[in-house]
Amino acid sequence: MLPVLWLAVTAGRRELAAVLAAMITAQLVPLAFVGGTAYPDSGWRGAFVITTVTAIMGLMVQRLIEETRQRNALLQEQTESLTHVSAQLAAQNERLLELDRLKDEFVATASHELRTPLTSLSGYLEMSLDPAEGPLSPTRENHLRIVQRNANRLAVLVDQLLFLARADSHPLELYRQPVDLGELVGEAAETARPAAQAKNIALRVEGDPLLGVLADRPQLVRVVDNLVANAVKFTPDGGTVRLAARRDGEAAILEVTDTGLGIPRAEQVDLFNRFFRGTNAIEKAIPGSGLGLAISQVIAEAHGSTIQVESTPGSGSTFRLSLPLG
Repeated sequence: MLPVLWLAVTAGRRELAAVLAAMITAQLVPLAFVGGTAYPDSGWRGAFVITTVTAIMGLMVQRLIEETRQRNALLQEQTESLTHVSAQLAAQNERLLELDRLKDEFVATASHELRTPLTSLSGYLEMSLDPAEGPLSPTRENHLRIVQRNANRLAVLVDQLLFLARADSHPLELYRQPVDLGELVGEAAETARPAAQAKNIALRVEGDPLLGVLADRPQLVRVVDNLVANAVKFTPDGGTVRLAARRDGEAAILEVTDTGLGIPRAEQVDLFNRFFRGTNAIEKAIPGSGLGLAISQVIAEAHGSTIQVESTPGSGSTFRLSLPLG
């Protein structure tokens, strides 16, 4: 039996068939010489059983070996295919990284080059609108005011692009100092009040007195102004925006809550991505570059924190930032 199993593993079907035929012949030779009547029944039955079992086992083993070889060949082919695909993906990834680097380099260069002519344009617009330069017709003054507003919007966009370009190339440098978070929230509310009054939005300020944190004040002001401006922008007329600064254990919590449009859950994961514009902003044609929240998150991360958002469509949103107490 062992030679048959060995051939089943190492040889082909022809060799196995030859060995099985030899075994059958070896069993039939004694019967031919001794004679059917003189040959013991037990010997005949034993020879038949052994031959049959050996043949079945040999064929089964050989079939299993053949299937295993086919599967190994298929796995080898799939492995080679996956290796080829992996190499293609690695090359494409390197290409995408290079394109991303070139994109950032272009944005930084273009933004830097735009700043100089924009500064000159804004300066000449201010001089043109100065009453000391002479009277202007109402129509011409209105046209210049429109140009000035758009120049200011473009200057803000250029400033945002330069900020992100610098943040990509170098870690954001912070000049930490004690900051009264309650006072900062009050200043942000005053900054946003004209825009809120234009939409009849109630601004509510809730701040713990003398709630100090150790932070970069100008950068933190930028975060709060961005969050409050967004809350006012996305809140319908007659709504409410709440600014709160409170103590929570060893942390100071800054919250900006609105009764605005809300953010679909599927879009919340992309909310802090650059240039991301939600469906509500697109459908209602709400202006914006999609950079404010990305910049705010960069500043929050530089302070060792992140901005968290809770929102339900139609019920408003809450943006929350936690900072260590100073």
